[in-house]
Parts: sequence; structure tokens; C-alpha cells
Amino acid sequence: MFEFLIEPFTYDFMQIAFFMALGISVVCAVLSCFLVLKSYSLLGDAMSHSVMPGMIVAYALGLPLGVGAFFSSIGCLWLIEFLKERSGLKSDAIIGICFTSFFALGLFLYSKVDSPLHINEILFGNLLGVTKESMQISLTVFAFVLGVIFLLFRRFYAVFFDEINAYIVGLNPKKYYYLMLLILSFVVVFGFSSVGVILVVAMLILPGASAFLLTSRFWLMQIYAVLLSIFSSFVGILASFHSDASTQAVIVITQAFVFVLSLLYSKFKAL
Repeated sequence: MFEFLIEPFTYDFMQIAFFMALGISVVCAVLSCFLVLKSYSLLGDAMSHSVMPGMIVAYALGLPLGVGAFFSSIGCLWLIEFLKERSGLKSDAIIGICFTSFFALGLFLYSKVDSPLHINEILFGNLLGVTKESMQISLTVFAFVLGVIFLLFRRFYAVFFDEINAYIVGLNPKKYYYLMLLILSFVVVFGFSSVGVILVVAMLILPGASAFLLTSRFWLMQIYAVLLSIFSSFVGILASFHSDASTQAVIVITQAFVFVLSLLYSKFKAL
């Protein structure tokens, strides 16, 4: 049994994949709690799908792909906020319109520009192909993001929990909201290239949703989300190695299974 558990981690590429998955699991779990608390879960989906046109344009201009992805996600967020203030539509409709439009634009540019990008890598990533250098850069960014969230945790919580009360005590809700979106952009840009759009979206929604079903205390929700996300990544990597299946897919399936168990537990506890 012990050999079954440690065998995948005797390979260097599996160790790198695990540490990369561990890093993005923790930072996305923390962010997912704020997104679920404010009902902004679709924002992670929007940002993940909005990076594609920026990457294509960046390649065409000879710029780093990450630069294009970052500005493309920021552009999508700006458009969402612009329409929210002027269109009168509900947030979920606006987010759906923006991220599908950006993704469609990315597919159009992908068909017109000869680039080394592959649509499968954008959607599903290549966790097992992450280099040690890329892992170190991504983990550094994730650590910086966690540091910012830790330093401003009380202010973020005040703004996301009760925007009106935060304004009364002297905080500027919009400033912290935009800062959180900027943080989210960094995580998406440095995460999707290795784990893909689908896994980033899952990690920004499922851990927080599962933890929300287990507790009503936000600090405990954060702990549960992180632990559940780490557990899903470990089990997903282990199971994918022994079953020769897609690592990203198995991690998402594991997270979905954990969500179902959390839902069943919450319903059983309510009886």
C-alpha cells in the first residue's frame, strides 16, 4: 500500500506536477471562498476563457504570451464592469456574454493566425509537462498572492461579506473589489498554462462551494476549502498515474465527487 502511494512521486516530472497542483490548489481554494461568498464564481470562468485572444495577439506581435493573456483577462473584466453599470442586465448574463464573446474571438484569431498554440493545451493544460523553472515562477506568484490576501484579509472579508457596512467604516469597496480581480487575473494567467482552463475554473469554484456546504464560519470555510483542494489534487494525481488517465480530468472529477459528498453531508446534517 505504501509503495502504491509513493510510486508516482519517485519520478521528477510527477513531483513537479504535484507541487504545481498543490500551489494552485491552495491559492484557488482561498480565492474560491471569496467568489462563492459574493456569488462571483462565474468570474473565474470568464477570466479563464478570456485569455485566448490576448495570447494570439501577443504571439502575432512577438510579445510574451503571458502578457497578452493578462491584458486580455483585464479587458474582459473591464467590459463586464462597464456593462454592469450601464446595461441594466444581471451579472450572470453579462459575465456569460463577455466570456463567450472573448472565447469566440480567441477561436477566430486561432483559425487565422499561424501560432504554436494548441487548443487542447489551452483547455486542458499539460500538468505533467511543467518545467521546474515554470513551477518555481508560478509558485512564487502564488505565494505573493497569498501574502497579499493574508495582509488584507479582514478588509477583503468586510467588503465581500457586507459592502454597505464596509463603506460605512471607511473602506472603498470598489478598490478592494478591483484589487481582488487583479489578483485573480495573476492566478489565472500563471495557472491555466499548466493546468488548463477547465481545471482553473473547477479550482476557483468547487473547493469554496464544497466548504460552504460544510460550515457557516468563513475562516473555517477557508481551511476546509484548502484541505479539500489539496486532497483532490493528491488523489487525482495518484489515480491518474495508476490508471493512465488525464491528470487534470481526474483532479476535477475528484473535486466534483468531494462536492457531492459535501452536499450529502449537509443534507444529512439538516435532518
